[in-house]
Amino acid sequence: MKITNLTISLVVGFLLLFSMAVNAHSKLIASEPADGSVADASPEKLKLTFSSKVRLIKVEMKDMEGENVEMAFMLSPIASENFEIPLPRLLAKKYRVSWVAMGKDSHKMNGEFSFEIKTSSDTAQ
Repeated sequence: MKITNLTISLVVGFLLLFSMAVNAHSKLIASEPADGSVADASPEKLKLTFSSKVRLIKVEMKDMEGENVEMAFMLSPIASENFEIPLPRLLAKKYRVSWVAMGKDSHKMNGEFSFEIKTSSDTAQ
């Protein structure tokens, strides 16, 4: 049986595509509040949406002075694409949220985003 260069190229190409699909990791595709957004009121919940099911293992929120915001986050024992975390009433400030999640393959991924809350009196100044 004669193996041609075309056959070898096709097999190698297939293996490369397959390995990229297997190694594709979930990512954060949406958040509420959204990254870079400016809200006129404190959100009731922090919502995170991922591209595939993950276990959310850490979420922290800090204001830009580095002060930690206490949240009701609990480690997720079940993988999901969507998470909602109740928030306390937030003051008019800028905030940074950082998160760590674990995919099906136990690969950890992390990220962060920020948003701002401005009251109507802030915008009048």
